[in-house]
Amino acid sequence: MQNAGGISVYFYELVRNLTRFAEVDTTLLLGKIGSVLPFESLAGPQSHVNCSRTNVGPGFKRYALNDILSNAIAPAIRKFDIYHPTYYRCLPLVKSSAIVVTHHDCVLELYPHLPKNAALGRLVKRKQFAQASAIICVSENSRKDLLRFYDIPHEKTHVVHLGVAQLPSGTVPVKALAAGPYLLYVGSRIMCKNFDAFIRAFAASRLRGDFSIVCVGGGPLSETEVQLIEKEGLEAKVVSIPRASSEELGALYRQAHAFVYPSLYEGFGLPPLEAMASGTVAVVSNVSSIPEVCSDGAVYFDPSSTESMVDSLEQACYDEALRSEVRKKGAAVAARYTWEGCTRKTLQVYRELL
Repeated sequence: MQNAGGISVYFYELVRNLTRFAEVDTTLLLGKIGSVLPFESLAGPQSHVNCSRTNVGPGFKRYALNDILSNAIAPAIRKFDIYHPTYYRCLPLVKSSAIVVTHHDCVLELYPHLPKNAALGRLVKRKQFAQASAIICVSENSRKDLLRFYDIPHEKTHVVHLGVAQLPSGTVPVKALAAGPYLLYVGSRIMCKNFDAFIRAFAASRLRGDFSIVCVGGGPLSETEVQLIEKEGLEAKVVSIPRASSEELGALYRQAHAFVYPSLYEGFGLPPLEAMASGTVAVVSNVSSIPEVCSDGAVYFDPSSTESMVDSLEQACYDEALRSEVRKKGAAVAARYTWEGCTRKTLQVYRELL
């Protein structure tokens, strides 16, 4: 369903770390992929990877194709102890003793008008939660939302925070070099990400005279986004990089003056941790799981208030004493989240079921 994103990173790192445990044998049944992550490189003596590259873009067509291909292969594979679907997608022909599901967020429930086929998505989730022997929630806030919308016993749920890895060094894409000092925005720009509010706050602040904005990922800017940027007179201030490699993203984080995360809702939120781990000041919303994850390692604002966002952005960009303190605390917070720790806790859930 995606070529890049937090859920892809989660399963890539989970499998990569599971290969370090001699007693664990893992099979990845991915079908046709276009991921920026090198899932093929995970193949080894204890990790069997079934996938091939395709030019078919993410979405229903590729989803349907992979359903057919993966269900055709599944009967020939042995019975597993644990079946862990990657995204609320339970192949009926995979044989297993137990099913573990990861619950990421409640975007479909809180914003039912936002994604296409939200009702179908909620139906699929409800069915899979009923099938699951255990449900892993990526944050305490994620578990709270899950229990709010679904009738699930609390004891069936487990909170396992995600990890963060130091992104590799690389070079900033040439297009971004012309931007000079910049604020970094990473990820999709769907409504709950609150990108428009960030653009308006930037336009209303004194930052527009000293900084640019670099947007990474999420595809090209939409016509509506371009119109907003033009309306605010920021055409020369916003650089879009629709897709970036891990090396490019690592460089963009490290060279950013600050990272901005204006989201109205997150189940976990990896980008702020990636920024903190890169030594960059993170300026983030004070809602949903974000304070739980970022703790005291970021500068916070109310995402529903332009004034609050402007104040926090200006402080985070101009107050050098604050910037130094936040960098130090941010690095300490990011160090708490490791993929090895996430994998060990996930493996503990598996073992308890067996």
